[in-house]
Amino acid sequence: MKYLKLLLVFILAIGLLLPVQEFTHAQTRLFNMSYLFFGSPSTYVSQVNKTKGSLDVVSPNYFDISESGQLIINWNLDSVFIDEMHRRGMRVVPFLANHWNLTAGKNGLNNREQLAKDVAAAVAKYELDGVNVDIEGVNQTYRDAHTDFIRLLRKYIPDDKEVSVATAANPNGWQTGWHGFYDYKGLSQYVNYLMIMAYDETWESPESPIGPVSSLSFLKSQFNMRLSKEYLRIESWQVFLFTGECGS
Repeated sequence: MKYLKLLLVFILAIGLLLPVQEFTHAQTRLFNMSYLFFGSPSTYVSQVNKTKGSLDVVSPNYFDISESGQLIINWNLDSVFIDEMHRRGMRVVPFLANHWNLTAGKNGLNNREQLAKDVAAAVAKYELDGVNVDIEGVNQTYRDAHTDFIRLLRKYIPDDKEVSVATAANPNGWQTGWHGFYDYKGLSQYVNYLMIMAYDETWESPESPIGPVSSLSFLKSQFNMRLSKEYLRIESWQVFLFTGECGS
């Protein structure tokens, strides 16, 4: 979920599965990415400025999935901001989300051929650098459809642009419910990388417990994923840990 009391979320590329002796310089450098969910185009640049040049990618909330399964291009898509990020050497990779709307998630996947074509067309039209797919709250019955949607995105989006997927932190290896929605090995065939959402230990809701976005103990628990047979079949450079900027 993106409903955090945060402006930014960072990713740390930590090579979860790669033996120490196999690390290279490129694999051990920090890869910093930020979602831009709160605010508006008029505040996005100031939010990015607070990171003091540390970002490689910004991911604004430009793309949503409607309840009928169609692509919504949000009002805040701003070519001036995109151009400014490119001028600074950053890639702009918006995220595509259903925002936990089950109907939107299911219908988007049922309409995945057209949805993938529409996303690819928008990436080209607005000179974006790819797409980050963030479909959540859908269960394991749509697992294969999700993987096929990512395959279609990779088919229609040029190879020099990013296709990445935000996935559930699943240290227990659950195969049902929304945790079971993600075929990590299957997805890894088509993505630049998978992102483990190791945050939202607490969230913006009256039902949320009081505490940090991602405590150290919560973050450490996600490392148990390396024990999962499914994760051991994925190249380490394809798995990034996704944690909160603050409140850890």
